[in-house]
Amino acid sequence: MTDTPLIVDALNFLTSYFMPVDKMPGSTPAWRLLAAMKVGVEGFLKACAASGVSPHFVIDAGYKSDEASQKWTKRREKECRTEKRSIPLSADTFLAELLREAGAPVYQVEGEDGDDIAAMLAYTLGDNSLILSGDRDMFRYVFIKDAPERVKADFSFEVSSSGAVTIVLHPSSTQRVKDGVADRTLADMPECDIPAWAAPTNKLRAVVDNPARGYVRGCCSPWTRRFGSLHGVARPLRLAAYHAMGHTARVFETFPEWNPDADAVAWNEGEVTPDPDPTYFDLLQSARVALEWLTKRDPGAGDDSSREGTFRCFARHAIVAEIMAAVEGGSATVLSRMRELCAGRFEGFVDGEDAAFLSWPPPDRVRIRCSERGCGASFAVNASERKFLDKKGFALPKRCVPCRQLAKERRGAGGVHG
Repeated sequence: MTDTPLIVDALNFLTSYFMPVDKMPGSTPAWRLLAAMKVGVEGFLKACAASGVSPHFVIDAGYKSDEASQKWTKRREKECRTEKRSIPLSADTFLAELLREAGAPVYQVEGEDGDDIAAMLAYTLGDNSLILSGDRDMFRYVFIKDAPERVKADFSFEVSSSGAVTIVLHPSSTQRVKDGVADRTLADMPECDIPAWAAPTNKLRAVVDNPARGYVRGCCSPWTRRFGSLHGVARPLRLAAYHAMGHTARVFETFPEWNPDADAVAWNEGEVTPDPDPTYFDLLQSARVALEWLTKRDPGAGDDSSREGTFRCFARHAIVAEIMAAVEGGSATVLSRMRELCAGRFEGFVDGEDAAFLSWPPPDRVRIRCSERGCGASFAVNASERKFLDKKGFALPKRCVPCRQLAKERRGAGGVHG
């Protein structure tokens, strides 16, 4: 029997599942968030395999409309202005590479709308394919047959009495596009090229491939306003990397900085020239040496213990990992270079006060299949009940509340008449 293709709008579930920042303590360091992502990826794929579902993950790698560009710019400026960023730098890259590492197909198409890619995959993979996305814009694609039945808005995990975990897909409550959103037809779509779309990509190499579109980055850490943008601090290393990749023409770069005189966000924007300076070329020979160089240049490197400090530290690691992977090319990934730089730190970061948040499946997405013969109802265990059971050392219930109540009444009746 062929598995059902499931096209997953992965970033739509980034903060609610893969990197559940809203459900973890506010003090959670960036490293632990990446550890949570690894656990979430492995669990999701395990549940899909047990359910006869073959997931295909779409991760946005660009935008085409002016509206999308303006939304992105406003969000990045808000992060800089308020000094609040809940997602570590390059979270999308790490999600893509963790998924690929686990053997899942991932589609990142530079310069194309992720919704368009998801829609074309669903169309190409057949009428039995499903789409998992909380974005109602998925209903605007008129060429997707039976969209109300095929587009799912959310998911949960069901645990059987034997402990097997499967995925349950939930339909949209509205099952229609938002008012004012125009339909899209096949004529509006990019030509589907699954092998090319699924090819691994590196954002910095993509800059060299398309220097006009350039190096477009946002707020790299909550401390951009306080200590400056690490994208700016790391520029000499990046210019050497462009040249090391064989690119000598000018490159467009833009990222937000804070202008204290204007008390506002200012975009550092313009063309830069790749630099063959041997000083920075030498830094590219060792990831650790490059990281030491960047750390010494970063005014915000003094505190790596606070949550904001861990985000800044994580960003330094991520920037160097991306540069080194791009220069090396081949099978080198940002994730592999990150592991090299932090000696597997995030994968070992699973103990401590919020270790429960790294358990799988996550309590807020679990449903249990009642084990009572003839019932089989699916039920949830709320957070307070879970906390009580954990405190007492009790296992999760295997029967739903009505069946438990009925069993209790039967026991009571047996006691009276015995």
